[in-house]
Amino acid sequence: MECIKPILNRLSELQSVNRRIQEDAVLRGSLEYHGISLWSCEQQLLWEQTGRASVKKRIGSTAALFCARCVACVSLTWLIIRMRVSKSRIFIYGIDLVDSPYAGDARIARIYRFLHERKIGYGEILHTTFSRSFFANFLRRRRAAFYLGIAYASSTGRASRPEFDRLVSDRLNVAASRPRSIAFIRRVLWLTGARTILAIDDTRYYYPLMIAARECGIPFYAFQHGRFNPFMPGWAQYGIDPAACPFPDAVFVWSEYWRFALMRISPPAALHADRIRISGKPSIGTDTDALLAPPIDDGVMSFLIPHEDILPEAEILDFIARILAMPDTRVIYKLRRGRPTPSFIRHFKSASRFECRFDISPDDWSRVDAVLGAYSTFLYEAAACGRPVGVLETSVTQASDLVLGGFAEAVCLSTLSSDASRVARTPWGVVCARREAFRCQASFNDALSAIMPT
Repeated sequence: MECIKPILNRLSELQSVNRRIQEDAVLRGSLEYHGISLWSCEQQLLWEQTGRASVKKRIGSTAALFCARCVACVSLTWLIIRMRVSKSRIFIYGIDLVDSPYAGDARIARIYRFLHERKIGYGEILHTTFSRSFFANFLRRRRAAFYLGIAYASSTGRASRPEFDRLVSDRLNVAASRPRSIAFIRRVLWLTGARTILAIDDTRYYYPLMIAARECGIPFYAFQHGRFNPFMPGWAQYGIDPAACPFPDAVFVWSEYWRFALMRISPPAALHADRIRISGKPSIGTDTDALLAPPIDDGVMSFLIPHEDILPEAEILDFIARILAMPDTRVIYKLRRGRPTPSFIRHFKSASRFECRFDISPDDWSRVDAVLGAYSTFLYEAAACGRPVGVLETSVTQASDLVLGGFAEAVCLSTLSSDASRVARTPWGVVCARREAFRCQASFNDALSAIMPT
């Protein structure tokens, strides 16, 4: 599609950088660590840093940042003491979020629930940016954690397109410093006596932790939290020897569909196909957990559109405006917690057929005729629970695999009326067949029980 040229150009630039590094034996050798390519650890971060402005803002003043790091160091000290005294042997790796009943990352809440129900002690290793939410999350969590930020070298953050070369240079410097981070993490793991790490599959930040765990003989298990597609270089590792890329001892995915999706886009995953296991989703109580009945025919075509961070507001505004210009239509816009409310929403404040929601209730779902979006994991989840899906053709579209696989229809702005209507009228038999392709029969608790340390 012509409209996604910008994102394809970004991908081409990353592949070109990887080729240059692979062809330069001296540079490639300087980025190797015991046979592991340290450059492979930077792929996802480099991709994201060239793509958009940061959502979270770092603490502004030097004094505040110093205080945050001091809090993180005290937290680590207390965590080591607590784990040694309680003889806890499990670490959970996640993001510094407190949006679940267990004051942790909701995307892996079933891991927390499994351990709580069985009264199994654990410690936490968290990625944080020392943003403005750091102190609030620390106080709400009310337990010590190991914040990886104190082990990692800082980088200059995100860059605009003309600064791409500078950002690559910055990431090369960070990659070269990874052995120090690995050594620090290795000492922490040894001091805590950890024997298992259960991690969200965060290919931006968890590779040094994974390498340190391997050196300590600690199994490292990753759990899928979102989609897999070719626009995820942290998995795809373009042009890098798959055997030199670190890979978890096992990756637990949602279903057979996602197992094949991961192996299709990731040479390291294909190399370690025996390590990819099916467990179901590690989240609980999400908007797309239930299998849905056909939508209620109330004479209005209702379209659910999830918020997508990198989709330009001008583009989604055009799509929504044109949908609302169609007769007998309604738009439900799903907001995302922890993200600023999009400014374009003010254009629809007086529109009676435009609604905003953080959570989609069963009543909302009963009225939804189709889900539209450019790349969100929510699109895949909607197809899995029983709603027609339309993939919007935008400058950041990344869900074309749904269209190519027959699980969704393409929706173009120039033919929006006919495309959207066609998606909303997808026969129920087709919707059910798509839903079956995502079905998982595995037990998440059984999968976790099998990897618990004895």
